Amino acid sequence: MRVLGSIACCLCALGLASGLADAQPVTPIPPPAAPATAPLVPTIEAPPDLSALAGKPVKRVAVVLEGNVWDDIEVPPVRTVKAGELLTPALARRALDELLTSGQFARGRVTATAENGGVLLVVRVVARKLVKRVEIDLHGARVDHEELLRDAGLSEGGELVGTEIDETAMRIDRDMTLHGYPAAHATVRTRATDDPTRALVLVDVVPGEPRLVDERAFYVYGASRERLLPVTSAYTVNAHDRADSPAIDTADAALEQALHGKGWYRARVMHDLVWVGAAGPGQRVVLRVRIDAGPLQVAQFEGNDHYDDGALGAALGLDKETDRSGSHLADKIRTFYQKRGFLDAEVRTEVRGGDKDGVAHPVEVLVFHIDEHARVTVGSRRYPCLKLDAIRHLSGGGPRSSAEIGTEIDSFLDEELPGTELLVGPNPSGLSKTLGAGAHDSPTGSRPVPLALDPDVAYVADTYDRATEHVQELYRNEGFLHAQVGPVQIVRAEEALVAIELL
Repeated sequence: MRVLGSIACCLCALGLASGLADAQPVTPIPPPAAPATAPLVPTIEAPPDLSALAGKPVKRVAVVLEGNVWDDIEVPPVRTVKAGELLTPALARRALDELLTSGQFARGRVTATAENGGVLLVVRVVARKLVKRVEIDLHGARVDHEELLRDAGLSEGGELVGTEIDETAMRIDRDMTLHGYPAAHATVRTRATDDPTRALVLVDVVPGEPRLVDERAFYVYGASRERLLPVTSAYTVNAHDRADSPAIDTADAALEQALHGKGWYRARVMHDLVWVGAAGPGQRVVLRVRIDAGPLQVAQFEGNDHYDDGALGAALGLDKETDRSGSHLADKIRTFYQKRGFLDAEVRTEVRGGDKDGVAHPVEVLVFHIDEHARVTVGSRRYPCLKLDAIRHLSGGGPRSSAEIGTEIDSFLDEELPGTELLVGPNPSGLSKTLGAGAHDSPTGSRPVPLALDPDVAYVADTYDRATEHVQELYRNEGFLHAQVGPVQIVRAEEALVAIELL
């Protein structure tokens, strides 16, 4: 749960906006206390000191059930330890192991006291049962019952320890409080089944009156409130909704993601719940949401002759991008160009504005300096190590010629690179004939010829690597267990070479 801590006083000093009087008392609503949980690493107590009683005969062995809540749990006898045996640590462990091995007890311990010149050995165990089925009644409360049972540790086939039933009910009460039912009260009962080791668990939760949000207020820092507030429509918890802390946490995260998508990539959203006004019928519950916006990041492109800002912005996908480092974004632009034949494209980034020299600026411009260079196409492919006689008669799917190898490579290029779309930009020459100079006296402008994208003549290293690995696997499936395909070597201004060696 992300809750405002140290900033609460700041918000109180600012007032609660939109009609709330500054003089009204504001009292934070504390979250419910976390339930006690067992440590991840159990604490192992030191064994009892039996030195004063060691070697004395055992007069009798008693079994005590601690915290038992079931009527059908019988006190079992200990048969592996007989009266008259001499007390040793191993004998005490034997008595405890006998009871724990039965599966009826979750844990136990052994104590020993002097009695009639000998020893009274007492085995104290905590009963448990397996859960055959769980039935829960929330009396109409709109809370996920599976989540409640999971957090309470109740599941079919799970374990129910007698001494922990009250603690289980307390965990359910806490979860109900988190979900906006502060007066909820849970009762956990069990019923016997035809199997004495299993129990039917009945959970009855009386939710009480829900706590509702009377008012919601946003506090914006580091950005223009008017510019940012429209994005708060992504906040899904409104006034008159139940004060459900997990739902509010989800709303925080959703608003934060929406702000990131709109360019406030450093935005952080937090909240707290407070009572406003004097205690009594007029006291209101206010959800205060703090937005630390940070700078608004804007992408700017320089040197992009063949693709406009819209196309490059779509390639960046900043509305969903989680890694906004300059190197990562530059790689995305570079990959965009390489997939379209600009193999030598260079991209570097520069940050203007933002937080510099301890001064915060509301806008951060991320400038992409692009050197497109000339397009590079693959004129032909050669396979200098390929032995055609060795592959000509293959029948298991391996390529049987250079052309078939090229077909396998092209299939990867067609799938991963642009240029196979059904709808493409029209040739402007046809449009000029229809709307050219003098045609219906329609004004004409510059109509650049769109780039013809052919994935089969583009070179992208990652795609070629995957394609050659695929060809290599096909040959190995044909029995060439040591076949090596690649690496791909580029020969400038001539052709790309793919080395294939069949061993």
